[in-house]
Amino acid sequence: MKETKGSETFTFSWNPCTPFSDGNCKDVLLCQYNSAGSGYAIAKKVNSFTENDDGSITLTYNGIVDGSHTRMAVFKLVCDANQNPGRFSQFVEEDGTGGLLEYTTTFSSKCVCDEGCPDNPGGNTGETEGLEPM
Repeated sequence: MKETKGSETFTFSWNPCTPFSDGNCKDVLLCQYNSAGSGYAIAKKVNSFTENDDGSITLTYNGIVDGSHTRMAVFKLVCDANQNPGRFSQFVEEDGTGGLLEYTTTFSSKCVCDEGCPDNPGGNTGETEGLEPM
């Protein structure tokens, strides 16, 4: 996943199920990297998992305090049988009050559908194996 803010491009690593460690990001589900490769932890724990009326799922992650900022994320997961392993929409960073940075995106994938995805989806950032709506 990539996000461009001003002249800087950020990349993200995400695993919806299993925490990972990479550089400054320790035991996280979501990490942001600047162009110099410095990592910023965004999510370590899911706060809520909600099935919406349209069949999509909203994953809300608890915020992580990092200095004067609290970073948190909200992902909308959408079933799309034509996307395997999956596709992200534009990743958006919004500055909230009190130093809150909220990251939002939509992930469309066959892995979100009731039929799920193969054991080895391959090629995506993060793993989506076994991810199914509740």
